[in-house]
Amino acid sequence: MKRLKKHALVTGGTSGIGYGIASRLVREGYDVSVNGLIAPDKVTELLGSLGKNGVGRVRFAPADLTDVDAIERMMRDADKD
Repeated sequence: MKRLKKHALVTGGTSGIGYGIASRLVREGYDVSVNGLIAPDKVTELLGSLGKNGVGRVRFAPADLTDVDAIERMMRDADKD
C-alpha cells in the first residue's frame, strides 16, 4: 500500500512555538513549509537549522497574511513538489 506524503504549512514558524512545531514535524518526516516574519538574509539559516535533524524537506513560504491573494499563492505553492 502506498503511503501518502505528509506536508504541513506552519505559520509563525520562524520563531518561538511555531519554530518548535515546524522542527518537530520535520523530525517526524513531514515536508514543512514555514511562513513567518524573518529578514530575507536569514531564510537560508532558518531552513538549515530546521532541516539539520530531520528527514522531511523544509521550504520557506513567504506571504503577508493580511493579503488574501498572497495567502492563496502561498497555499498553491505549498502544495507543489
